[in-house]
Amino acid sequence: MAELVELLRRLAETPGVAGFEEEMMLRTRAELEDAVDEVRIDNWGNVIGTKRGSDARAPSVMLAAHIDEPALIVKYIDDAGFIRPERQGFPHMLALSGERVLIHTGKGPVRGVVGLKGLHMFYLESSISASGKMEVPAMRDMYIDVGAESRAQVLEMGIDVGNPISLERGISFLGNPSYVTGKALDNRAPLAVMLEAMNRLSGEVLPSTIYAVGTVMEEIGHRGIIMSAYQLSPSILLAFDITVCGDTPDAHIADFPHRMGHGPTVKLMDVIMGATGLTAHPKIVRWLIDAAEAAGVPYQKEVIMGLNTDASTGHMQRGGIPAGAISIPCRYSHGPSEVVNLDDLENGVRLLVAALRSLPADFSLARV
Repeated sequence: MAELVELLRRLAETPGVAGFEEEMMLRTRAELEDAVDEVRIDNWGNVIGTKRGSDARAPSVMLAAHIDEPALIVKYIDDAGFIRPERQGFPHMLALSGERVLIHTGKGPVRGVVGLKGLHMFYLESSISASGKMEVPAMRDMYIDVGAESRAQVLEMGIDVGNPISLERGISFLGNPSYVTGKALDNRAPLAVMLEAMNRLSGEVLPSTIYAVGTVMEEIGHRGIIMSAYQLSPSILLAFDITVCGDTPDAHIADFPHRMGHGPTVKLMDVIMGATGLTAHPKIVRWLIDAAEAAGVPYQKEVIMGLNTDASTGHMQRGGIPAGAISIPCRYSHGPSEVVNLDDLENGVRLLVAALRSLPADFSLARV
């Protein structure tokens, strides 16, 4: 478990703003190099590790975990030296105010803080008008303070329009050391599951060729999976992402019937925006569940509205790729302090290892 925790730390503390994942590309490649036969980075930044199989008849398997994180980007700089950001992905607006950020420039990262109206201002405003209500600021009203006194000073720091902005957070343990908190656990925790599984299989020869892929730009439209799934055209696609828990006081278990510490979820269905999603291939669902039960790995079944994964667009490439997904329960998604359970990560690794070991060369994906 200690190795898995350190892997998660390395991944979570590496910045990877959607569309600007260069540091995460290098990190993911480094983590894969000793576990696969070949690793490359394509022209868009997808990191593709190939573990060659022993049987040409066996189905090839693409494992996909996105390496980007929802964050911000510099939109413009005002004359007073405050930076106006725009979303790059969908960070949790309620949690941004007052957060420390890093603006990534050609000169290196520059630290700033997302402006927050001080409490004393609210007291003053509420005493003289009705405008002193505490509300979540709109994106257009947010600003970042880097301690500059003019636009010229900001530019001297190396900051300019288009620089990516990440949250400045490491990971740490909660009171229960099985629970870890940090930024970008969506999707660093599922990525850690995929990478650790490949590490544990590194000395084994499997019938199937396995592609372990760190995809880019998932948070801004599942772009990397479209490119990489089309390139590889695998027999099977398995996506790795987080899922929402309904086990906190502000959630309802009937809406999100997944709990922390009860194992990873095997995806049956998800959908977002009324249409885009995945109904997992039934043969893949059966394969994953059989593998979990044979290995004694706890798991949960996932049927969910309001989110999707790389599999939702990846399975529609070429003539259609049979797909499924394994998810890690996560609290406080897209916020600066997401929470995952380390036992769920370990059991996710065990599930994936058991599934890949059990996949026969003659595995049939025929629906009927």
